[in-house]
Amino acid sequence: MKREISVIIPCYNTGKYIDGCLDSAKSALSSFEYEIILVDDASGDDTVKRIEDYITKHGANNIVFIKNEMNIGAGASRNKAVRAARYGLVSFIDSDDYISDGYYEELFRAASERDADVTACDIVMVDSETRAETLCKGYDEGDGKYGLITAELAASPCNKLIKREYLLKYPFAEGIMNEDVASILAIIANCERTAYTRTAKYYYVQRGDSVQNSPLSDKKLDIVKAVEIFEERVKDSPDYGKYMDAVVYRQIICMLLYIPAKEKKVFRRAKFLKKMSRLTKKFALTENEGFKKLLAECPAKSRLFYSTYIKLISRGFAFFASLSVSALNFYKGKKKDRFVIEEGIDREKVIEAARENSKIERRVSVSAAVPNYNYADFLYQRLYSILRQDYRIDELLILDDCSTDGSRELIDGIVPELSKYITVKKLYNDENSGSPFKQWKRAIENASSDYIWIAEADDYCEADMISRLMKPIEKDRSVVFSYADTAYIDRVGKVIHKSAKPDIDIMKTGHWEHDFIDDGVDEIKNYSYLNCTVANVSSAVFRRDDYSDVFGEMVNYRQVGDYLFYLNVMGRGKISFVSRVLNYYRVHGENVTSTTKKQLHFNELKRVHALLDEKYGFDDSQRERIAERYDFLRKVWDVE
Repeated sequence: MKREISVIIPCYNTGKYIDGCLDSAKSALSSFEYEIILVDDASGDDTVKRIEDYITKHGANNIVFIKNEMNIGAGASRNKAVRAARYGLVSFIDSDDYISDGYYEELFRAASERDADVTACDIVMVDSETRAETLCKGYDEGDGKYGLITAELAASPCNKLIKREYLLKYPFAEGIMNEDVASILAIIANCERTAYTRTAKYYYVQRGDSVQNSPLSDKKLDIVKAVEIFEERVKDSPDYGKYMDAVVYRQIICMLLYIPAKEKKVFRRAKFLKKMSRLTKKFALTENEGFKKLLAECPAKSRLFYSTYIKLISRGFAFFASLSVSALNFYKGKKKDRFVIEEGIDREKVIEAARENSKIERRVSVSAAVPNYNYADFLYQRLYSILRQDYRIDELLILDDCSTDGSRELIDGIVPELSKYITVKKLYNDENSGSPFKQWKRAIENASSDYIWIAEADDYCEADMISRLMKPIEKDRSVVFSYADTAYIDRVGKVIHKSAKPDIDIMKTGHWEHDFIDDGVDEIKNYSYLNCTVANVSSAVFRRDDYSDVFGEMVNYRQVGDYLFYLNVMGRGKISFVSRVLNYYRVHGENVTSTTKKQLHFNELKRVHALLDEKYGFDDSQRERIAERYDFLRKVWDVE
């Protein structure tokens, strides 16, 4: 297989993105013989000027620029470029997206190993406003071809390396949306060999004004035409039925479940659904195996809605189907925001909680440390959440880092009463330490229990958090670190992010979807080596030990010292995880993390990885993932 690639970039009104797209493509292609074919589809902005300026600045070598005289659509533009391409391997990039430096090396390696006609990788969806990322896997369950066809965004040409001969044989549909369904899925179904690599990543930028995010209109009906073209192209395949079932589910049923709900007008939605009912009748939507699998796996309330909704569409009752969507939207709109802070928490309620906790039978001893700096507004809530636990708290350490908001007066006022029921230690700094990690160190040095819970002063938790965290420890005292899932709350206690799992599981392993006990070193080597997998220190208890070695190193860190600390504790024994939200991390303007210096964070992360490499030794695949993570952070954080 020759190291020659034609990269096709269709452009339409994406002038402000094109430079970044071209830079990423040229960088990733530096070791290949290549050409970049740009096709402007009669843009109305400065796209053409931007491209011409880019060519003037960087030279016309390896760049072919085609300008359509009139707008002919993405399908026709791509077909024109395929016909003009010189090389046998073709790749596509949308002009507002970008790729990582090793993208083509990884795709080509995977393609070469199998002499693949189509090679796919994962897609990282990037929100254009928040830069938040979501991983869409390029391969689902099943054999090679079926696994590619059933994946999310399976029809996208942009995360694939394709032999040109197949693109000529199965061109993109022209004049309709979803032109890639007719082409890419047909190529996958009819080609001889496919390959998949998870080490390459394509970055798909989600913009609110993109064609795919446009309001409900008859153009959305084009998906049916695209599926019909696909059907014609795979009708002779021995797996015709299997492929059709998968494509109808992924492309039509999933669209019906999610897109019409965005339309607020009942009659406009009903008109669209009536047309879809007529066009999709031959596909027997209610009998689709993919849809049946969805119903079997989803919650009961969702199952009832999905089954009723699709059944109404299939039988032609479009208006009632539209009403069912409106009813669901109304229900969602009426659902009250979830607030987790118990109402009416005052001084007396905190003291009563301490009195009740003191009556609980002592088991494994636990000290709760409360580092505070100007969180007087939350102290009663925090102390109450600690003392209302259904597990005995043996010791309470309250640390104050020179607060100026009246925190010390509040603490001094309530400690004498709390001391009647629990051992309380006040640890006040004479000068502000400037570091939460110094407060952690002081808490550990002054604690006397077997296990320690660092409960940050502005956070909150469920009343059974410690009992659930201590349960695996009581069964196996070699468990040195036990933590739970975390939700994020705003200043008044409203849940704004219901789980930390998407944030910690950036490799999308599903590892945190269930409770587990794991060897700490294995956890580091398999998961925690890449990123910090503990969302918040308040979510954990850990064994009291001599941590002077790690704190000696942590003084050199301002941003990722917590990550370094967790890794150190994990390496000392077993760890456990409770796959349930028990901890609530408060996000507000005063959070230390809200003013994180991104460059400093990035530099410190690299130092932690260097320490891990020295201690455990990274293999090639770990190094690749770390390099991908760095590449992503450079792009979204704009760091060096």
